[in-house]
Amino acid sequence: MGTSASVAIASRDETAREILVRIVEAQGHRPVTVDISASSLGDLLAAAPTLVLLDLDADAPDVVKAIRGHADPLVASRRIVVLANGPAVGLRAWQTGTDAFLARPFHHDRLVATLSDVLERPEAGRESVRQAAIIEYQGRQVDA
Repeated sequence: MGTSASVAIASRDETAREILVRIVEAQGHRPVTVDISASSLGDLLAAAPTLVLLDLDADAPDVVKAIRGHADPLVASRRIVVLANGPAVGLRAWQTGTDAFLARPFHHDRLVATLSDVLERPEAGRESVRQAAIIEYQGRQVDA
């Protein structure tokens, strides 16, 4: 595992937030939780997290888009992981700029590996990962 990172956890579900906090802490990272239903994007980014973990289902791509479109380049370049249901949300999340997408249900180990991968991924490799995922998800929709 690399260095400790600040991870903003945004979810409407208090139980999910608590579980995600435990997972993030167990990896040596510093979690900051946000009840996104009661907060603005500013609240989510106020702690200047290294990574934003969005557990928001259909709304997640809109939050990703807002982060990527932020005027401050440091905010716009935050690493983002989306947790949600279904490949349609996954495709939209990838298209709006997420660094990783996990469809529910997923195993604890998969989330841990994804967080590690996203935090350790070189800046230069982020866009190529997104483009490959978009192609993969578009292929899934054609096959469906």
